[in-house]
Amino acid sequence: MFSHEILKKVREEKGLSLDGLATELGKTGFRVSRQTVWNWESGRHVPDANAIVALSEFFRKPLEYFFKQKQ
Repeated sequence: MFSHEILKKVREEKGLSLDGLATELGKTGFRVSRQTVWNWESGRHVPDANAIVALSEFFRKPLEYFFKQKQ
C-alpha cells in the first residue's frame, strides 16, 4: 500500500514545500498541482502508477520505497 507518510517525510527531508515539489515535478515533465501533492500526503488520494514512477525518479528512490511493508 502506498505510504503518504513516507512521501511527506522524503519531501521534507529534501527541504521542499508542497508547491516546491509540484514545481520540481513539473520541471521533469510531470505536471501536478500543489493540491494534488497535498491530497497524496494527506491520504485522500493515492497517486497513480505514472505519478509514483515520477516520484521515484525525482527522489532517486526505488519504487518499493514508497510502499509500506506488511509486518
